[in-house]
Formats: sequence, C-alpha cells, structure tokens
Amino acid sequence: MIRLGAGVLGVVEEGEPVSRGEAADAGPLLDLLLEVRRRLRADRRFELADFVRDSLADLGYEVQDTPEGTVVRRRR
Repeated sequence: MIRLGAGVLGVVEEGEPVSRGEAADAGPLLDLLLEVRRRLRADRRFELADFVRDSLADLGYEVQDTPEGTVVRRRR
C-alpha cells in the first residue's frame, strides 16, 4: 500500500512501512498520477480527481482518502 500524506510519499505493505526505494514496482508514473490527483483535489476539481482514482482502480490500485492522507493499496 502506498501512503501519501503530510508531504511524504511512502510505501506500506500489509501495514508494515518500507522505504520508498523498495517501491520500485509502483514506479514513478504512479507517483506522478498521485501527485496530479492531489493537486486536482486541492483545486476542487473532483471530477478529474475521481477519473484518476477510477483509472488507477482499473489498473489494480485501490485509492482511499483518509484524514491522515491518501492511501493506495495494490490489489493482488
């Protein structure tokens, strides 16, 4: 799972934190899409932000917004 919040992007696998370097399978494109979605939400462009979320779901990533930040889980 990838957690985006408080200005830090990290990876959490089954509740255990791992370093960002271990997130190579997530790739820089996923990082970019999450940042674009964050900016869209900040600008209140929710329709486009939802499109990014739904597109990531189609690719096997579940995106959830929590009070602590955005959480992304890779579905297996």
